[in-house]
Formats: sequence, structure tokens, C-alpha cells
Amino acid sequence: MHVTSAFAEFERSLIAERTRAGIAAARRRGARIGRPPARLDDNGLRDLKDQGLSVRAIAATMGCGSSTVQRRIGLRERDG
Repeated sequence: MHVTSAFAEFERSLIAERTRAGIAAARRRGARIGRPPARLDDNGLRDLKDQGLSVRAIAATMGCGSSTVQRRIGLRERDG
């Protein structure tokens, strides 16, 4: 049992090492790692907020998350 778990741990470390090497190689090639940023019109978000829409309604209208809306228009309180 101990030998099997030792091999599993070794294999897991190899996988992690290969993953880190792959990400580093992609960055050297100029690839962008991670989720792309949301492309939103910040002025449009503020206009919708000025019209009285909630953060969740704005997010649904713009097709993004409510945390993105809050971050972009500078809200910190919970608006629902």
C-alpha cells in the first residue's frame, strides 16, 4: 500500500511539473494564459445604473457577471 501511494505521489508531482513547464513555454511564445477579460462599455454600465437598474439586471442585460459590473462601475455594496 505504501509503495503504491509513493508512486502515485511521484506521478502527481511529475504531472504538476509538466503543467508548469507547459504554461511557462506558452508564456514564452506570447500566449495569454487565463480567462480573457470581459469586453464591456463602462459608460454603458453607468448609464444603465443611472436608469435605476440593479447590478444583477445590468449583468443580465450585458451578459456578464454581477461582480464584473460592480467592479467596473465602482460599487461595493450588494445590490440585487
